[in-house]
Amino acid sequence: MTNLAIEEAFRQRGWEIRPRIISTAKSNLASDFKKGKVQVEVQLGNMARWYTDVFKFLLSYSADDIEIGVLAVPVQATAKQIDENIANYERVTRELPHAKMGITLPIWVLGLG
Repeated sequence: MTNLAIEEAFRQRGWEIRPRIISTAKSNLASDFKKGKVQVEVQLGNMARWYTDVFKFLLSYSADDIEIGVLAVPVQATAKQIDENIANYERVTRELPHAKMGITLPIWVLGLG
């Protein structure tokens, strides 16, 4: 599934596409999708990029714009088909719990196969 197909699927279901991270700030930093108090980041890129997505969740949560973050990443087998060092479900779910002292909101991690 391409990024455009993912975007269209969210659009058809009434999600905001690329909304600002903090609704009241002048920053142009955007998330992938938002609906109500749920923010979704789809990460199909380099492993280092999912950390940025978590930071986006924290900013939105701190501004009271969201109540939960959803991070969608490929499962390891799918990530290997994309490229090397791609964010993957197995690694994210292994590393994320170690940051629990600095993460102030619930984050749901979805594995895309």
